[in-house]
Amino acid sequence: MRSTICLLAIVLMIGCGEKSEENVGEKLAEKAIEANIGKEADVEVNKESVRITTKDGEMSITSGESAKIPDDFPKDIPVYKGSVVNMAMEVPQGYSLSFTTKDNMSKVSEWYLKEMMSKGWTKEMSVDVKNQTMLVFKKGERGVNLVIAPDNGHTRLSLTSVKG
Repeated sequence: MRSTICLLAIVLMIGCGEKSEENVGEKLAEKAIEANIGKEADVEVNKESVRITTKDGEMSITSGESAKIPDDFPKDIPVYKGSVVNMAMEVPQGYSLSFTTKDNMSKVSEWYLKEMMSKGWTKEMSVDVKNQTMLVFKKGERGVNLVIAPDNGHTRLSLTSVKG
């Protein structure tokens, strides 16, 4: 279900331009989401963002130049200094961020290991597979998954945080 909502939101972000098209896209998205989850949904589409609201909560996605770390993003989860945010998604269960940096993967990985542990997180897993590093951290009932991978001469970081 979440993947359907995410895919739909991304399609709306890419495909909408004119206000009349946005209204049609919003209504179609609302109907598709309502059919999928069996609840009323409100969809608001802007140039680089989508907000979906149901009685269970709200999901928002920003991308491109308007992408930014959500204001209520946990302060004990560091964001790599000097990185550029490409996408930020907030759902009732947590956050998903995608950002890039010019620093190499090993520097980013070492920085995250040090910073997360200094903020009280416990490393649950560290895996290096096919030019990618995956780090998993836990703190109480909360979790953070981080995937670090090369991306056209940069390093891409995908961070998912699950609320406890």
